[in-house]
Amino acid sequence: MRKNQLNLFLPEKPNSSRVEKVASGIKRVLSEIFQRQEIPSVFNAQNKQVILPNITVTHIKLSTDLRECTVWVTPLANKNAEDVELYFNLATPLIRKIFAKKSNMKFIPNFYFKLDSSILEVERIEKILQENKKKYKDPEA
Repeated sequence: MRKNQLNLFLPEKPNSSRVEKVASGIKRVLSEIFQRQEIPSVFNAQNKQVILPNITVTHIKLSTDLRECTVWVTPLANKNAEDVELYFNLATPLIRKIFAKKSNMKFIPNFYFKLDSSILEVERIEKILQENKKKYKDPEA
């Protein structure tokens, strides 16, 4: 193989321990901000108030240069998923500003919030398993 060829069979380079430490610090600070409801409500295009529901930060992926941060969140009790997406589309600059005050980072990363659907997927699979369990226990049902 030539030097300039890309080897697709090599695994992706794992994040360094420094990036992982910074990511866990970001997760801790964001979780505190969301838990304490320090972010004010925002208004959408129709001038309707959008309030942040109770959420949990499930995962954070940070770029190696610490400039881009993808944050996966899930609403508690899986309610108001649409409100969560709308809120983060409108409030990301506010979140970044509050995060800057609470952290001691030299550069504040650009946050990209995504809705984590893994908990919904787990619930869906559990429901299917329970239905199948009932079906095979009582085949006449």
